[in-house]
Amino acid sequence: MKDIQIPCKNKKYFYITSRDTNDPREKDYYEKYCAVLRRIIKEAKRLHCNNLIKRSANQIKAKWNTIRENTGKTKKPNKNPEIKLETGIIVNGKILAYIFNDYFSKTIKNLNINNIEQTMAIKLLKKILA
Repeated sequence: MKDIQIPCKNKKYFYITSRDTNDPREKDYYEKYCAVLRRIIKEAKRLHCNNLIKRSANQIKAKWNTIRENTGKTKKPNKNPEIKLETGIIVNGKILAYIFNDYFSKTIKNLNINNIEQTMAIKLLKKILA
């Protein structure tokens, strides 16, 4: 990291000198210096990311973390689910699971699945396919 800081400081010096002069050679030198520095920084970043991935126990996860970091995208915070009921807002996961389980088990009991005949199902299929 410190190896790159020195050329960046030099770049600032070259910028100031090329800005204050009318000599095209100095401006040309500054542009070439910036191009070389960009390539060096890009390569250093690539080597750093590759080292992180190689040293990681979970390489796929490390690759995705590197991609997110370089693209500027971050993980959304894990928000706990919440449900609004007449009694209030419920955030506790165990209570939510119980409420869903209770609701769907009551819904299944209210359905009359046993009353459906086999012939009726075949007739419905024939209607749909005809």
